[in-house]
Amino acid sequence: MSEDYVTATLEPVSLNPAQWQGPRTGEFGRLERWVMVVAAIGLLGLLGVTRLLTPNESGVGTHRALGLPPCGSIVMWGIPCPSCGMTTSWSWFVRGNIGRSWAANPGGFLLAIFVILMSTWLGISGLINRWWPVRCEPYLVLSIGAIVLVVTLAQWIGRLL
Repeated sequence: MSEDYVTATLEPVSLNPAQWQGPRTGEFGRLERWVMVVAAIGLLGLLGVTRLLTPNESGVGTHRALGLPPCGSIVMWGIPCPSCGMTTSWSWFVRGNIGRSWAANPGGFLLAIFVILMSTWLGISGLINRWWPVRCEPYLVLSIGAIVLVVTLAQWIGRLL
């Protein structure tokens, strides 16, 4: 095969984001699709488990119904950890009690919303074999995670003061 033939048949690759035409059908391999769908089901399953738990009226401790030990931070130092109240927050969230969910742990409330959005996004994208409705951008997922982390730490500092 001559070098001229190879050069003439290669299409130039554009790195210009403005020329990107959107997600393509058939974008994922079979394993990727399965992982996406299983991850979506797993995330929703976590919320489903909290539906089976009775939220603790104190705002923390709901996780004890799963056989988990008390919060180590409370036991050792007498102060709640940043994630104290997250299971309770989710348990109120899945019952539709948004105010109690937020009061238990605002970061947990935001994380529950993130889980619903992420599981929907992953599940649909895996089923239709392309990103829906937008392509996955790591900065987007990391930004949302950073917001949840900042809110969680802010409420924790507020509880300590």
